[in-house]
Amino acid sequence: MILAESTWEEVSKSLGPKVVAVLPLGSNEQHGLHLPVNNDIFCAYELAKRAALAAGDSVTALVLPPLPYGVSWHHMGFPGTITLSNETFSRVVKDICRSLTDHGIGKIMIVNGHGGNLSAIGTAIQELHQETGAKIAVVNWWELGGDLIKEDFGFIFHACETETSVAAALGQRVLMSRARGTKPVGYSEFIKFNLVAGGPKIQAAFPSFKLLSKTGSIGDPTKADVKKGKRIVNKVVERMTVLLKELAASK
Repeated sequence: MILAESTWEEVSKSLGPKVVAVLPLGSNEQHGLHLPVNNDIFCAYELAKRAALAAGDSVTALVLPPLPYGVSWHHMGFPGTITLSNETFSRVVKDICRSLTDHGIGKIMIVNGHGGNLSAIGTAIQELHQETGAKIAVVNWWELGGDLIKEDFGFIFHACETETSVAAALGQRVLMSRARGTKPVGYSEFIKFNLVAGGPKIQAAFPSFKLLSKTGSIGDPTKADVKKGKRIVNKVVERMTVLLKELAASK
């Protein structure tokens, strides 16, 4: 069920113990020379819709309008990027979810497409859970499909081979003739520009991507493979569907 296409009466009739709200979050930021600035929210919304459809009648999945802006200050060196502060983004996410709980919807699945949103999302959902008792699960698609990403590419960061493959598999506009790769090196061996990297590592503040990459990409998007992207998409959707059913069945 797509919230934006529904009347308030249709929404009211759908409410019950099986209803799970699905909130897609992303960003409006540069994605190299080959992907549109909407890529993070495009992927999150497409995955959300597919999982809601796959869940079938066992879940009343209410897919919310996607939030197209996120925490993207580290991409502001590239025109087209629009950013919110951590505080603003966290408050918006919390207010959206609070609106849901006010209507009796206490089960929420957030589908996040942008790593820069993570700390703000964490603050929002923890506060909301403490205040309302709502069950809120956050899906970062690259984590839910991390095993396949390691197997097929061994790498994911930004506008890279993995993200480009997944975007193409979801129907995104991709300008492969403009794809360019970059592999930056951090100031410490423990800084990994790879979200599926193993071994000892540390967390560090995101530097400006303008200092890391002339094109905005980190990784090698020229190695993108749509077939592998579809494999990752299918597995992520399958696992999201399981999560939706678990949330719907929970007390």
